[in-house]
Amino acid sequence: MKRFGSQELVTYDGESFHIRNATVYDRPSDPVPLYVAASGQVAAKLAGRVADGFICTSGKVMELYEKTLLPAVAEGAAAAGRDGGAIERMIEMKVSYDSDRARALADTRIWAALALPAEDKMGVEDPREMERRAAGVAEQAHRRWLVSDDPEEHLEQLRPYVELGFNHLVFHAPGDDQIAFIKRYGKDLLPRIRSQWS
Repeated sequence: MKRFGSQELVTYDGESFHIRNATVYDRPSDPVPLYVAASGQVAAKLAGRVADGFICTSGKVMELYEKTLLPAVAEGAAAAGRDGGAIERMIEMKVSYDSDRARALADTRIWAALALPAEDKMGVEDPREMERRAAGVAEQAHRRWLVSDDPEEHLEQLRPYVELGFNHLVFHAPGDDQIAFIKRYGKDLLPRIRSQWS
């Protein structure tokens, strides 16, 4: 992928695919950063070895980030002779913030499938079956989200991720009214976040 940003024609013989004289016709003047998403150690090491950035999502146990993912990124970078500190650490923050806490909790129900254990999602190809399974855990959906109706409480919910070294937070809200969320979050939280961690 990196070669496409700097070479006119790219030939590659890999384990999974082969390309001959492929090109990108409208290459940007600056290289496009390459990010690798990871939810486990192997992909996180790959991110450290080859990527400009590492991506994961919030809502899992903190030990996963602290003891598995971020150390694996650093290990991959060290194995490749790279500066692990130069690798962008991006995280999609699952946030349900509203002035009405009950509404913030209710908004998470649309993403109830996130509350299913991995083994209950593996191999499910029919979306109707996934919806059926998710309905069974809808009351637990909020557990994968940072739910709050208080800006100061919400800053404290974000703090552990920032302190672990995530330097690019992407906010994902579950509700139907995304415009209202963006306005509310932009007014109540973004100034506080910038002031706290910029």
